[in-house]
Amino acid sequence: MASQQTTTEIPETLTQQQAIGLLVQGVQIAQQRGAYNLEEAELIAIAIRAFKPAEEKAAPAAPATPATPATPETATPTETSE
Repeated sequence: MASQQTTTEIPETLTQQQAIGLLVQGVQIAQQRGAYNLEEAELIAIAIRAFKPAEEKAAPAAPATPATPATPETATPTETSE
């Protein structure tokens, strides 16, 4: 089995935000590899959401906009051959 080699330099110091980001990435990779059962994955997801910035939490998904029917004012003219 071949091991993966990375060329990323390992910093000597990290900010708390960088450290938390790396820990979250590690947990997500472990989850992708099946390291946690369903209950553990749920608990970890809740913990990760607690660290997301407030604006990320508050931003709702963009609502789907219904199609607006064309009116004579908004309709684009079509070419006709006469």
